[in-house]
Amino acid sequence: MFDSALSYAADEAAQVPELTDRQITIGWLLSTGAKDAAIARELGLSLRTVRTEISALIAGLGAKSRFQAGCLLIRRFG
Repeated sequence: MFDSALSYAADEAAQVPELTDRQITIGWLLSTGAKDAAIARELGLSLRTVRTEISALIAGLGAKSRFQAGCLLIRRFG
C-alpha cells in the first residue's frame, strides 16, 4: 500500500511544472501582501513581466486564484 501511495505521489510531482526562481520570489512577495507594482520595483522588472510571472505561477501550481497560489506555494516550499 505504501509503495502504491509513493508511486502516486511521484506521478503527481512529475505532472507539476517546475517553477522558476523568479516565480517563487514573486510568490513570496505576493504572500507578504505586496502589490504587483511594488514587486516590479523591488525586482527591477516591468509590471507586465510581473503579471506574466504571476500567471505562470498560478498555472504552475494549479491554483485558481492568487490567494490559492500563495497557500500552495507555502505548502510546497514551506
